[in-house]
Amino acid sequence: MKNLLTVNTKKKIVYGLFIISIIFSFLIQSCVPSKPIHEKKILPAGRLIKKIEANRRKVKTFYGKGNIDIKTESFEGSAGFEIKIHKPDSIRLNIYGPFGIDLAQAMVTRNRFLFYDVLHDQAYSGNLSMNIMKKIFKIDLPFNQLIDAFAGAVNLTSQLSRRPDKFEIGNDYYDLIYNGNPKSKKYFYKIRIDNNALVQHKIELSNSLLFVSRYFQFEEIEEIPIPHKAVIENKVDKQVIIIEYRSIEINKKLDEMTLKLPSDVRIKRL
Repeated sequence: MKNLLTVNTKKKIVYGLFIISIIFSFLIQSCVPSKPIHEKKILPAGRLIKKIEANRRKVKTFYGKGNIDIKTESFEGSAGFEIKIHKPDSIRLNIYGPFGIDLAQAMVTRNRFLFYDVLHDQAYSGNLSMNIMKKIFKIDLPFNQLIDAFAGAVNLTSQLSRRPDKFEIGNDYYDLIYNGNPKSKKYFYKIRIDNNALVQHKIELSNSLLFVSRYFQFEEIEEIPIPHKAVIENKVDKQVIIIEYRSIEINKKLDEMTLKLPSDVRIKRL
């Protein structure tokens, strides 16, 4: 009996020491500081901008489903949507109301548009212009910017051959500033260090904010960080567009890019 008690006691001591070692190990790990900035893979400004622009160009097709909210001085609304983008010149958009009711469909290219108001069974077509873009999408964005906005990207082509006027490296982000023309115009970019994702883009003129876009909830698809949420604000015209995706696919074959209307639908030329 004495030997049995001794064995049990030893087992308890060993088990206790094992538990203590686990707790101690956990405490030690929790006290270890985050990875120092000098151990992260830091890129020089030129390589960084080229990498982000290269990622943008790698996305040839884009498909997404989600919700869109638009707020302007003359319009405010939200809806479900499905979008197909074939770069560089085609957008196919479906807008849905409550319970998945089909409200509108649009096919937009660089020069032409076709818009179908499903509820009123009326179609419109014509040459693309900023005025038409505002009527369809309810916000002032040029066609190229619209494609990038829905794809969660910013065109950095104009900065590829330039050095930033300011380049700072923090614990988690790069911050770059480029002077524009005039010099009182500035372009700001905030980029995550860990995945090289562009999380914020701002444009200022004489220290007054003109435009800001912010990107959240990144998913790495084909080694490209793609945001599932974008908030785009035109401060001058007091316009905000919020895009949130439930699902995203890139570089897949897109079907039904054309907009097929019922045979009896009236088409009004604008």
